[in-house]
Amino acid sequence: MTTHLEQAFPLNTNWPAATVRSEVAQGIVGVFDTPDLSGENFAIQPYAAIAVYGPDGDLVFYAYDADDTTTADDGGTTCIVVSGRRYKRSTELTVKDAVLSATTTAQPASPTLGDAYIVPAAPSGTDWA
Repeated sequence: MTTHLEQAFPLNTNWPAATVRSEVAQGIVGVFDTPDLSGENFAIQPYAAIAVYGPDGDLVFYAYDADDTTTADDGGTTCIVVSGRRYKRSTELTVKDAVLSATTTAQPASPTLGDAYIVPAAPSGTDWA
C-alpha cells in the first residue's frame, strides 16, 4: 500500500525522498481509525504522535516513547508498529466528538462547514466513492 507521503515524495534517483518523507512525518500527527497498528510500518514515516478516531467520534492521541522497548501491545494503552516503535495513549488530551460518524456510508447531501466523518469501507456518493 502506498501512503500519502510516499505518493507526494516518490522515490527517484534525483533526491532522497525517503529522507524527506521521514523528516515531514516527524512534524505531523498520523491519523488512524483503529488502535490496532500492528500492520503499520513507521520506518519511513516515524510519526512523533498519532491520533485514533474511536467509534464514539472522539479523537485520542498517542505519543511515541523512545525509551520503551519492552511494553506489550494491548491495542489501547500501548500500540506497537512493525518497526517496534511504541506509542502510549495520552491521558491528557482527547478531542471529544471530533467526527460526526464513523459508520455513515452515504455521503451527506449538504454538510455544514466543519463537519467531519470517517469514511467507512464501501462508501457511496460522488466524493466518497
